[in-house]
Amino acid sequence: MTAFVAPSVQETQFSGQYGNQSVAHGTYNPNLAAVNDTVFLLKLFAGTKITGLRLCNGANGASTTVDVGLVNVDGTSPLLSYFVAGQATAAAASATSAARPIYLTKDVYVVATFKGAVTAAAGANNYLDVIVDYEFRGA
Repeated sequence: MTAFVAPSVQETQFSGQYGNQSVAHGTYNPNLAAVNDTVFLLKLFAGTKITGLRLCNGANGASTTVDVGLVNVDGTSPLLSYFVAGQATAAAASATSAARPIYLTKDVYVVATFKGAVTAAAGANNYLDVIVDYEFRGA
């Protein structure tokens, strides 16, 4: 039998009272967002490891969907649907990303791209919340 040692065994684990995990919350009211409109929700910095993402949305109108992903601050390497792709937002719902943890080597924006036109009729029910679990590891 062969034993393997993952590189993560060598990493120093922070042992503070609440650990090293943090949460960032981005929110937006997408009233009248058009098809392919993109909203920049959060900025995260190089040296951050994103370990999870949850999307909560209101009833944004019939036939509306949203993608949630990343784009480097310098505009390169967009991963516009890295976390969530095609989440239906016609009715209030939530989705948890199945994406693997990702270590950021550049500063990034967490972005949402609307794939259907949001209607004003939804009014106060129009909302988009993104909750990101992350650990700042240092660059």
